[in-house]
Amino acid sequence: TPAAAGEAGRLTVEARASDREASGTLVLDTLVLEALEPYVAQALQPRLLGRASASGSFAWSADPQAPKTAVVLDSVTLDAPRLVSGSGRAAREEVALKQLTLADARIDVLARQVELGRVTLAQPQVAAVRDGQGRWNLASLAREAAGAGAAAPAPAEKTPDWALRLKELQLDGGRVRLADSFAAGRAADTPLRLDASALRLRVQDFAWPAARGAAPARLQFGGRLAAVAPAGEAAPAAGSVDFNGRFAPEPLLAAGRLRIDRLPVHAFEPYFADLLPVALL
Repeated sequence: TPAAAGEAGRLTVEARASDREASGTLVLDTLVLEALEPYVAQALQPRLLGRASASGSFAWSADPQAPKTAVVLDSVTLDAPRLVSGSGRAAREEVALKQLTLADARIDVLARQVELGRVTLAQPQVAAVRDGQGRWNLASLAREAAGAGAAAPAPAEKTPDWALRLKELQLDGGRVRLADSFAAGRAADTPLRLDASALRLRVQDFAWPAARGAAPARLQFGGRLAAVAPAGEAAPAAGSVDFNGRFAPEPLLAAGRLRIDRLPVHAFEPYFADLLPVALL
């Protein structure tokens, strides 16, 4: 049954277990993410808001001939997840999405393998802000780990690296707003402002690390980019970028069709103005 009003969420687990093996199913219904604040606050500065639902299964075996520790997530949904700094009128969403969904995920802990069937991100929004001292807001979202700077432990026996396989990732309606008060390497009275909107991304058949001889992943991305006009001035025309092709991360490879239309290169001038004896208009 759905979580009742006022509840932080409901977790239902059905399982069979012994001292040698265990298996079962789980259903998480409408978990209020604020309920995780005591745990989230140990890793993140901003508050995590939104709701989560999930369903899946798990299996564990201590059989030395066939050990197993695996989790299958049939579906995971995060509704309106967002990271919010400050409170009241000073509250600011650093990262927000309308919805994030994950389907057909398989995690084999012993083999250190992750397979993701389909990941979708609807209307993700990011506010990237750098102040006059050169500090990025996104760099300060994570708390410094306790014991940071302590002597590193002796290296343990080498274990295999994790492997990732992603069948499909889809992002639609993304937006990134940039306000940089340190673009020229020094404080500026007026920050450089850019707005990247209508961002979209498709990735298919991505693997890390890629098997030798495997086909590169399919990649499509695009969006619009515009400089933000000062108050009272007309908004400048936006440029656009569109790519359709394939890519591989290692060795790095990218091949396909790229189209750039009216990209406002002059808006980036503060980043390289000291290096070029010209002005971009």
